[in-house]
Amino acid sequence: VDQFVADGILSGYRIATRDGRIVASNEQSEIGQVLPPDTVKAATQGLGHHEDFDILRAERLSEGSVVAYRPILNSDRQVIGLVSSTINRLAYTNATFNMIWVGYGWVVAFTLLFGGAGIEFLRRHFVARQRLKAQLFETIKDLKLAEEFANIGYWSTNAEREDIVWSDQMFAIFGEDPKSFVPYLGYFTQVIDPSVRDRVLPELDRAHADRIATDIETRIVRRDGSKRDVLVALRPRLSASGELVNLFGIVADITARKDAQRALEASERELADAISATEAAVWTWDIMNDKFKASPQLARLLGDDEGQGPNSVTALRERSHPDDVEMGNVAIRASLVERVPFNVESRI
Repeated sequence: VDQFVADGILSGYRIATRDGRIVASNEQSEIGQVLPPDTVKAATQGLGHHEDFDILRAERLSEGSVVAYRPILNSDRQVIGLVSSTINRLAYTNATFNMIWVGYGWVVAFTLLFGGAGIEFLRRHFVARQRLKAQLFETIKDLKLAEEFANIGYWSTNAEREDIVWSDQMFAIFGEDPKSFVPYLGYFTQVIDPSVRDRVLPELDRAHADRIATDIETRIVRRDGSKRDVLVALRPRLSASGELVNLFGIVADITARKDAQRALEASERELADAISATEAAVWTWDIMNDKFKASPQLARLLGDDEGQGPNSVTALRERSHPDDVEMGNVAIRASLVERVPFNVESRI
């Protein structure tokens, strides 16, 4: 839009939120001001609303100029903002006339130089562009579907403009309304769970200062008070001279995995507490890798010092009473071959 102003197609523009607060304009002094309610209402309803008087500046426009307000709609035809453009009809006509004749001139030049081949080249070029555009839209749709399915969002910041852009799934992960919430730098640090903030903030600062790729697991507190576990991947993009161009990041909602992990850890603690209160021990045998692991109670039951119990199934079988060794061997073979439970009463 700034280029349109520079080319003389537009005399000015304003981009505003749904309630009329100006967030962008060719006049920096207008940013933050609010459009009049009548103007907002008319623009929101999609009315033409042409006028030759600038209500915000309270001044009449130059001869031949007009300001028009229009709603900005999303894919669901919902109003998400407002845009106004100030056009000088004479300058617009001249600029458009020049653009048309420049484009027409290229067609004539190709035709004169290459004849029918020139026209065919232009046709193929146009078809290829339309096909590429269609493929791009399909890729964007696939990306949004993948984001939603995996519950992964992405964001990027620009070092010069100091702004941030979110993908659609970022709003879902953080519980924000994309129609009313505008992402801003510093938001993420504000929603980090206070219980982990002292650990996470230094990691983020170090990654930004050293310009290194970093993966951080943390927990956030949403606006409604609910908590989510997220994995944040930071990837700085540097220029050839090593200057920071922008930061790109991915945020994955890993709450389900962390909940399952916490439930497993709680179950293991409960099992350990139950075992410690009884005359019982637990052991596991990884058959493929021949790795044996036992709870500390096994050493106590066998009368060994702590940490000195059997470290293999063979060592455990050797502790059986001589009269019970063969019975244990038969039970192990039956368990491995016939897939039956290994239940043996034995003396030690």
